[in-house]
Amino acid sequence: MRPAGHLSNRFPYTLRGTLAVAVLLLATSPSIGASSGDNRPPEPLSERQVIVGPSVFSNPDISRSPEIDHYIGLYSGTAGLNYISRSLRAGLPYRDFIVQQLEARRMPRELYYLALIESNFDATAVSRSGAVGLWQFMENSIEDWMVINAEVDERRDFYRSTHAALEKLSWNFTVLEDWLLAIAAYNAGLGHVRRAIESAGTRDYWQLAEAGLLPDQTVDYVPKFVAIAWVAEHGGRYGLPSYWLDPLEWKRVDMPGGLDLSTIAELSGIPTDTLHSWNPHLNKRRTPRGTVSYPLNVPLHYYGSLAAAAEIVSPSDRLIERSRRTDNTQ
Repeated sequence: MRPAGHLSNRFPYTLRGTLAVAVLLLATSPSIGASSGDNRPPEPLSERQVIVGPSVFSNPDISRSPEIDHYIGLYSGTAGLNYISRSLRAGLPYRDFIVQQLEARRMPRELYYLALIESNFDATAVSRSGAVGLWQFMENSIEDWMVINAEVDERRDFYRSTHAALEKLSWNFTVLEDWLLAIAAYNAGLGHVRRAIESAGTRDYWQLAEAGLLPDQTVDYVPKFVAIAWVAEHGGRYGLPSYWLDPLEWKRVDMPGGLDLSTIAELSGIPTDTLHSWNPHLNKRRTPRGTVSYPLNVPLHYYGSLAAAAEIVSPSDRLIERSRRTDNTQ
């Protein structure tokens, strides 16, 4: 994930105990940090077995800290509220899908706002370090979740990248047993956070931050996330505008591989640019060649049109050959 911006004021405090994390819900995250005078080595971290969605619930209270207060002050000012407002508006097409996926995994709904921090909900965002998409995956961090080749870059597919991001976050929590650490690991990498825990003998995020065992950008990333989630979840208190949108449900329709979007547009009546805006991961503006079929994202109210188009074509249909000839002349 791309690094967060650096906060010039480093933490002069050690915050102990469980932070009822803003917005976050950390009631079920066990604390295993060594108490004062306890010099036993930390328990070994678990190895990967299975990703388990944690059972957690959002907490309406927040234990305030200087770090979180700094960012709440920043994002509740005029410029900060404008930034959050613009980002939330950009996230409307993805909001219901992401929240539904979080709820299905029994994960904190506030994790939705990580995509705001990462990309401002821009599925085509590219960072200076080369991270791409809503959730800002680097090419070497996609594991088996997504495909990147000349035909597609699925980091720009909100559907696949959301599943990948939540799987990564869920696994972080399974290993680290604390949501603040899981979020820190999304920014710094799970290996870095594990080494910090093993060095310090505690899984208290704030103690690790104050001890300088986490990268500076990660030290800022977590309270920044908590503050943005807090302000966004309490928008009426801070004067954020409300955006009313009927729930947007997304469907996936399998189309033959190698089919140009202009041909699909002709068959479905959906404009080519609109199809591509829903599927910006298609580098060639066609379903990838070399595949029998490939799913396209479509809002529910267009599902019938695209599904009807899929019924018309088949891998041997002359329309695909025409599409390929047209593509080859461009």
